[in-house]
Amino acid sequence: MYLSKKVFGLAMVFILALGALSGFLLTNVSRNVANAQVQCVVDESLLTRIYGGIFHRPLDAGAGFHLGKNLDTVLNDIANSAEHTQYSGMFKAMKAFEEAKRAPGELSQADKDKYLNLLDSALTTVSAWSDTLPEQALDNAVIGPDQARLAIQNAYEMMNVIAQQNAQFGLFQALENLGPPQDIAGPDVAPSHSVGLREQNNSGVSGTAVMSQVDGKTKIVIDLTGTSAYGASPVHIHSGSCSDLGVIVHPLNNVVNGRSDTTLAVGAHELFAQLPWAINVHKSADEINVYVACVDMTL
Repeated sequence: MYLSKKVFGLAMVFILALGALSGFLLTNVSRNVANAQVQCVVDESLLTRIYGGIFHRPLDAGAGFHLGKNLDTVLNDIANSAEHTQYSGMFKAMKAFEEAKRAPGELSQADKDKYLNLLDSALTTVSAWSDTLPEQALDNAVIGPDQARLAIQNAYEMMNVIAQQNAQFGLFQALENLGPPQDIAGPDVAPSHSVGLREQNNSGVSGTAVMSQVDGKTKIVIDLTGTSAYGASPVHIHSGSCSDLGVIVHPLNNVVNGRSDTTLAVGAHELFAQLPWAINVHKSADEINVYVACVDMTL
């Protein structure tokens, strides 16, 4: 069969294009297969980002269970965890109620109330579930009442005037108007946290420090043994660690007769937001560079 040069040229272009396309597809298939064989292993840095993005909190003691696992496995574990399930249920109930409220005349008030009941039930379920959780050390706390109230206040300030008025008579009140979120009283007391101070420089001094929050302030009580020969021993909260002390962040009252009792102006959650730091006890004012006991405070 006779082919013109033009037809022959088009045929050659088509054949070359088909070959190039086949090569491209084969190359990409090979690359995808190779990529599929490369597993993403979760290290501490990636796990910290996952917890921050999903749970909005730092790693806890049980998070190490995920380290060294494939990313898909970790995400699947988290998706099926009780914490994620409970909070997802609350979030979905909130979104359902939001959509019901925004539906333009499609739902009766009775139906909207049913969505509100779903939200109330979700909140109650989360509250009941949280009662079953183990106690958490104060230094591992994620957010304090001040930060929670600030988050609500920020949301409130983004509303228009009418929405703010509705909020004052709705979400932010029980039986009577409580006003804007900053006027709502937060908790005065937070859980106490106890740590052990370790002996330094063969001093024979050791003991405990108990931290608690009272009336929005942090109370720190230190009890030590082995200090009777030292008289008054200065004690401070330093930035850094026992092995690498930084500047004094908060001076505490001297240890006298084995005890120091100090109330700081800052709240416990604000104090722990400054981590890492260390509580360090000095031998005396004259021998301030001699350290007799210390404890690291880190997450």
